[in-house]
Amino acid sequence: CLKNWSNLFQFGCVKFSGRQSCIMHSSLLIQDAHPVTPGDVVATKSDLEFGTGIRLCGHSGSLIATRMGMVKLVEGQSGNMNVSVQHPSRQQASILPEPGSIIIGQVTKVMPQLCHVVIKLVGEQVLSEAFKGVVRVEDVMKDRADAVIKDCFRPGDLIRAKVRSLGDSRYFFLTTAEEQLGVIHAVASHSGNVLEPLSWNEMRDTATGVIEKRKVAQPDNINSGDAMQQ
Repeated sequence: CLKNWSNLFQFGCVKFSGRQSCIMHSSLLIQDAHPVTPGDVVATKSDLEFGTGIRLCGHSGSLIATRMGMVKLVEGQSGNMNVSVQHPSRQQASILPEPGSIIIGQVTKVMPQLCHVVIKLVGEQVLSEAFKGVVRVEDVMKDRADAVIKDCFRPGDLIRAKVRSLGDSRYFFLTTAEEQLGVIHAVASHSGNVLEPLSWNEMRDTATGVIEKRKVAQPDNINSGDAMQQ
């Protein structure tokens, strides 16, 4: 559903490979039991059956994840493969974020000097128990200690960040001060429509075209020079 420059964005931790159980389908992009975040393209065609946590993109015909969780592939009643996104099991062992870990989290509160984040994914493991983190103003952008946090993050945004330090007993200290870190999924504050990335600091309402500021995560497959010129 993303157009132009934003076509190159691949949100989350997807891997472009077949199913682990060796049941293959030409349109699948993500392994069974692999983590996804909202906006990830799970399959390129709509000939698959789909269930919870998946929507059909009318523009491209792709199947898109609508929530964070694990991809589940099963054979449907018609004999076709059925794909869904399931929440992790409560019995699933959780891992502890540590310095250098890449996390996916949701912004819960934005203040002048920091924003609060609930950590939901560490590396490629969706957590059954969430941890709390903060991004301080000096850790938002490289060499920009004067960043305006409300122009970078909004409550509800999903962000990719790195654990900077263990912080105190309540919060992990996080940083987004790298090009590949920042907002990976957001909705418009005025309409609730999904935002698509335009550049490293702007996203656009997919329905109305209204532009909002964000500190956007740049994926590995975009040249940093090209991205910064947008």
